[in-house]
Amino acid sequence: MNLKNIYLLLVILVLASCKKTDQNQPLILPALIDTLTLVDYPGIECKVKSDTTPYLVTNTVNLPYQTSFTQIKLRIHTVNATKLVIEQIGKDGTINPQTFLLEPGTNSINTAIDYYKPVSIKLYDHDFVSAYVLRINKNQLPDPDFTNLSLNINPNNLTPLAGILSVSSSEAVSVAYTVKGQDGDDFTSQNAKRGTDNKVNLFGLYPNSKNTIKVIITNEEGSMSSKDLYVTTGMLPPEFPDSTDITVKKLDTQNAKTKFILYYPYKTVGGAPFKSPGNMSFPIVLDNHGKVRWYMTTPFVMDMKPMPNGHFLLFYYNYLFREIDLMGNVYKEIYPPTNCHHAFELLPNGNILYTGTDLSINQTEEDKIYEIDYQTGAIVKMINLYDILDPSRQQQPSISTSPNDWFHNNSLTYDATDNSIVITGRHQSTICKLDYATNQVKWIISDPSYWKAPWINYLLQPSGNNFEYAWGQHSIVLNPADHNKLIVFDNGNARSYTNPLKPNNSYSRLVEYSIDPKNKTVSQIFDFGKELGSENYSPALGSVDYVSQNLFVCFPLIIKDANGNAANFSGSPSIRFMEVDRNKNVLLDIRVRNNSGNQANGYRTYRGHPFSFGE
Repeated sequence: MNLKNIYLLLVILVLASCKKTDQNQPLILPALIDTLTLVDYPGIECKVKSDTTPYLVTNTVNLPYQTSFTQIKLRIHTVNATKLVIEQIGKDGTINPQTFLLEPGTNSINTAIDYYKPVSIKLYDHDFVSAYVLRINKNQLPDPDFTNLSLNINPNNLTPLAGILSVSSSEAVSVAYTVKGQDGDDFTSQNAKRGTDNKVNLFGLYPNSKNTIKVIITNEEGSMSSKDLYVTTGMLPPEFPDSTDITVKKLDTQNAKTKFILYYPYKTVGGAPFKSPGNMSFPIVLDNHGKVRWYMTTPFVMDMKPMPNGHFLLFYYNYLFREIDLMGNVYKEIYPPTNCHHAFELLPNGNILYTGTDLSINQTEEDKIYEIDYQTGAIVKMINLYDILDPSRQQQPSISTSPNDWFHNNSLTYDATDNSIVITGRHQSTICKLDYATNQVKWIISDPSYWKAPWINYLLQPSGNNFEYAWGQHSIVLNPADHNKLIVFDNGNARSYTNPLKPNNSYSRLVEYSIDPKNKTVSQIFDFGKELGSENYSPALGSVDYVSQNLFVCFPLIIKDANGNAANFSGSPSIRFMEVDRNKNVLLDIRVRNNSGNQANGYRTYRGHPFSFGE
């Protein structure tokens, strides 16, 4: 029902409710509105038009636009009335009457109405009714004008698919832009800040394409204008996976939550997956159609994590943390006092927690954890896992490149609910929780083989059906709603001390555990990947993420030998990103590989995460 018809319906209703003393006598309306005041805008007068039936009440000066999404407060003063009824169209299209008894002495009421909706007011004095229609008008200014519109692509020579949009107008406006999608879904970003000269970061361009960008400006009254920009971008660097390397096997556009993926591909050469060209491992953002939509031409990046201020903390392999934005602007650089080798996290106090190595202590590697001051880089705290866990316990998987790499701490996360950290030890196939204040072990999830006292007392006992331990795991993430639940990437190396599995008989998976710390038990509540067998077996690397109610997993190093069988570290590698729901329905499936025909070449990545440009 359109607005005109709604008004007509209200007029008919109020007319039908009016009584005449005689068919040939004029309508008697002893009960009248004396004044109607807009409480929040007392300077705006409302007048009654008396030559209409019913009477029409309107404001003489239009209201500011920002009130259009709020209720309007009214104070209605009447003459000779005892009762007042307000009728307004509800959200479901029905008319909702509200009855008010007028205040004694003032014959008035205070109430509120929904802005933009037709309102009728009926006044009662015994059997007689006066009928009014109230209409509130907003102030609609002319559309704003562009006085300048330009786009500076790649301002720092680091981000070829991003730019700075400069928009000027004769009045204060907010700016939104839409990059026309090549696959049917556009990318839109809105900047709520309003000014006459706006600079907005623009993302989501396609490489080697003529991109269409619609820029929309909106003034404070809600009036809009738009213009189109056309930007041609260059080709991707030759090291990048090209369109023949990336295959979208599945995309459920209705249910998949992942719109973009951030990852760091290396092209491996020479049959060994860790021998990669030095000018690769750029951070790259793919959309869910497998198209590159952003990248930064800076190499050796291991991971990037969002910061509370909208920037990102970027970690270069081994030696540097850098705070950046997505244009490549650098805000801070921190050189850690020791080697940072796998994982880091920003603590609530702003400091950095990272996995480290210091061979001068115990002559062991990848078994130290450091908290460093974000401002100075100074060590705030060091945890030596050599003194907390059992460095003599037998390794499994036994793939250490050094006899002193007994634990291989490859991921960590801080739990603010109880001031603890949860860590993973790849070479011990162990997940462990430590009290951050005391460094004391709180619990351990691990196959019980070769654990001795006192550590064996901290092992959580499996409960429920289908429980399996993680082996050679990476990437631990706490459930945002319940920190007694967590997911890890279970690489699946060997899967046993006594009967180790060959790669072709194993599998990698995402697994979620639920911990009951009081009863010291752990149950497996979800996993995905086992049903695929060795198809996705990744002997190293990997990451997992929660995506709303769904789960995202990066199979980072799927290696196949010359016969297409799963292999450990010699063969052709590839990457697979998947999102699944809680019923294990695959919602997104993207594969990155090398189509050159050379079995020694291919792609791998250390991590892969769902990503947002902040839209």
